[in-house]
Amino acid sequence: MKLFARLNVVVLLAISALLFVAWNLRSYHPITRAKKVWSRQTTEIVVFGDSWSTNRLELPTTVRAPAPPNKKLWVDTLCAEVVCDRIYDLAQSLPSHPSHRRGPVVDNDIYTNLTRSLNLTTGLENIGDFSHQVDEYLAQDDARWQDDGEQKGLKIIFTVFFGIWEL
Repeated sequence: MKLFARLNVVVLLAISALLFVAWNLRSYHPITRAKKVWSRQTTEIVVFGDSWSTNRLELPTTVRAPAPPNKKLWVDTLCAEVVCDRIYDLAQSLPSHPSHRRGPVVDNDIYTNLTRSLNLTTGLENIGDFSHQVDEYLAQDDARWQDDGEQKGLKIIFTVFFGIWEL
């Protein structure tokens, strides 16, 4: 009888441990991942925007700053919630040269026209605005579709984030 009592305790502890892990690792979504593998479905997130949406940093080559800490952005949280497979990060970060600009804007032409009288835009190359980011994605997407052919079960989530000051 003691054997069955001990076995019950071991089984109860194993079930409790599994429930504890499943409760605390909600972003793992083991059932959702199993369904995605079984149905051969992939989810991708395509990110357009500014430095609030990207982990890529452009730093000046003369100054070597330490690598940025692993910060978790809203895109990473979204990916964990929808159980995505890939993130295509097309967002632009801060410019590598000292500038009055603080990152990409929605439309470089409008920004240039508005700041032309202040002589702020002379001699500076344009940082990729929203239309450049979309053009870059379309070029990559065309090449990918030509390489892979038809892609069944592909779900793509597009995100756009620009601050109010960049409109």
